[in-house]
Amino acid sequence: MANKKSQSIQEIPLHIIGGVLAQLDSMQQLAPAILSHRLFLDAFKDNTRTVTASILRNQIPEKLLPFVIAVQQSAKVDPRNHDAVRSLLINFQEAILNPQSTISSLTSVTPHQAAEMEETYMATKCLCEGFADETIPVANERLQLNHPPTISHEEMFRLGRAFLRYQLMCNLFCTTEGIPLSMEECGERFFHIFSPWVNEQLICIYAYLASKVCAGFDELVAHDIEWGELPITAALSEDQCPNIQGFLRQNLPFLSKVCRSRSYDEWAPLLKLQRTYSGLYDFQPAYILGCMLPNEATIRDLELDKNTDPLESYGNARLEKLKGSHDGPQNDLTSNTFKMWFLAYKENSIYYTVRHPLYTSLWECGYIIWDYPELDEDTVLPLIEQVKTRERHFQRAKQPDRDTRMRSQDRRSDIYWSGGRGYWPLDEVDFSRVHGLSEKKKENLRLQWDLAQLSESKT
Repeated sequence: MANKKSQSIQEIPLHIIGGVLAQLDSMQQLAPAILSHRLFLDAFKDNTRTVTASILRNQIPEKLLPFVIAVQQSAKVDPRNHDAVRSLLINFQEAILNPQSTISSLTSVTPHQAAEMEETYMATKCLCEGFADETIPVANERLQLNHPPTISHEEMFRLGRAFLRYQLMCNLFCTTEGIPLSMEECGERFFHIFSPWVNEQLICIYAYLASKVCAGFDELVAHDIEWGELPITAALSEDQCPNIQGFLRQNLPFLSKVCRSRSYDEWAPLLKLQRTYSGLYDFQPAYILGCMLPNEATIRDLELDKNTDPLESYGNARLEKLKGSHDGPQNDLTSNTFKMWFLAYKENSIYYTVRHPLYTSLWECGYIIWDYPELDEDTVLPLIEQVKTRERHFQRAKQPDRDTRMRSQDRRSDIYWSGGRGYWPLDEVDFSRVHGLSEKKKENLRLQWDLAQLSESKT
């Protein structure tokens, strides 16, 4: 009986079995499937590209595929090779406008490339969910929304597009060596193909990522023994601190892990300082985001009386000129995405619509991400104005006084050079989370610090 059943399986054509494998939802499911029976492995070998392409289509939403593909390809491109960067961006722009061609191109993707794309997409999905979990309650409270905990397909797309664009930006322009494309060309080829309100979504996710990186960074600055030995400070803003910027230019799988972390023990294995060694500040994420500023061609097309004219004076004809060629129909002037952006900035000139410091509290709400099915502009406008004046919801850790900070750094330095590593409390002597020290070394350190305190008290 068993032999008959085995023979019947062997008689199934490989392309039929390949069709079964093509229904899988992820590349992770593929490995155990093809290892479970030789016939599945043979079918995969016979239909590798077809199966791989089908799994990617099953897993990644069609509208996000061009972004996922571009991120995977950009990780292999040297930002100093300007022609390669230009070529990738041209293909990226065409892929957004021609999704069918993008789907067809999946048959050229290798299993290894597909695994990389899957890792990027899964990290993106995790970041979108984390953003929603933490930001929706803030938006509900500050903008008086009644948004459910779950997000719509369109909201997921906006977030996914923003996170993937952020990764693409870092891969192509945030280089640690050499010179990437000029600021003008970066703006023209990457930012200005989208409208200011779509680019504002990118600002929102940058603010979210920065707040999560800062939480871990501040914890390690205050308590990590290895960090205490180095001249690192938490006094600089996230935009000015080269270490924070270095972490922020890492890939989405890394940032996803940082965003999910909540304690020293989770942050310490991730936030390794060797990740943050970098070149010029000009090529850090905070600086590159400034390339969103409108270029001279945009200003000429607007035909303004004065460059300082507020947005509310533009009229629909001029506002139409701000639309991006790659926005998609869901982001036109009738969209709530545009309406929220316009309400937030209508009294500003176009020059003051990019990373204006007064809008930090709005970014924390993800205000330009949500659907707003019943948007009442008269109700929302005063709420937007109120939110602008509010303190940041995601505050950085409070810094200790100078004496406490210096004492902690000195003690951590002593522990480091004695061979110890791990966590050190801010203002007490507690070796319970320190490893690498013998009891004798701990006792010597205690005696050393007692003598130092005695000497200070006498002076």
